[in-house]
Amino acid sequence: MAASTTNPPNSFGSLHSPPPCSIKKCASLRSALRSALPLGASLGAQMLLITEHFARTIKSFRGGVISTEMFSSLQVAAYGEQTPLESVAQVVIKNSSVVTLNPFDPANAQAIAQAVKDSTLNLNPIVENGVVICPIPKPSQETRVELSKVLGQMAEKSKRRIRGVRRNARGE
Repeated sequence: MAASTTNPPNSFGSLHSPPPCSIKKCASLRSALRSALPLGASLGAQMLLITEHFARTIKSFRGGVISTEMFSSLQVAAYGEQTPLESVAQVVIKNSSVVTLNPFDPANAQAIAQAVKDSTLNLNPIVENGVVICPIPKPSQETRVELSKVLGQMAEKSKRRIRGVRRNARGE
């Protein structure tokens, strides 16, 4: 009798399922791929830039879990110009429904609160004693459905951009 040649199951439990990829693992994989690219590999570099942009955008969305990355794209009108929030305040997650923004200069608290109000996060911050408190409501079913639609559109846009990079590389 001939011995059957079957692939052993991978360490993740099945023959065909890909390994799970957390954000940190994906980031380390991207950095390893980036360092492995030769200097003239503009195609791979363009694709990496597209996927990294998509990953950064996903982090800034408010889903069911609160993260400090939600505030990473905020720009605050401080010191006469638009400044990233990380430059003027520290983002602290107090509990599952409250985030505090501790300004390095308490005079910027109102500007930080205004930047949060004007953002796409749909939050209503409160300023108390030079600290900006952002109560985070739980997302409703309608909000989750809308979020999934927007993320799906963004994913499709990123896929189209990668296809365009490949098409340009082939000279079509």
